Amino acid sequence: MRLQYKETGIKSSIAIFLDNSHRTEVKALHCAVCGYVVMQYYDNLKMFVPGEGPMELDSKPMATVQCHNNQCKTLYDIYL
Repeated sequence: MRLQYKETGIKSSIAIFLDNSHRTEVKALHCAVCGYVVMQYYDNLKMFVPGEGPMELDSKPMATVQCHNNQCKTLYDIYL
């Protein structure tokens, strides 16, 4: 039996919620899918949620970052 799947063309995304309290040391955020370093940040990480962020109309991500790995391309929505 062959398992078949259909690519939807929709990139997977992860919502990241940062705490805006500490700015002492630089930390590296590694991709949850492939392990590459996606970005560097100062704040503490409050939540790491797979999928879309809040569904309210007024809550938009502060920034959107894409993984640098050519095979991965996971999107990270950053909220404060």
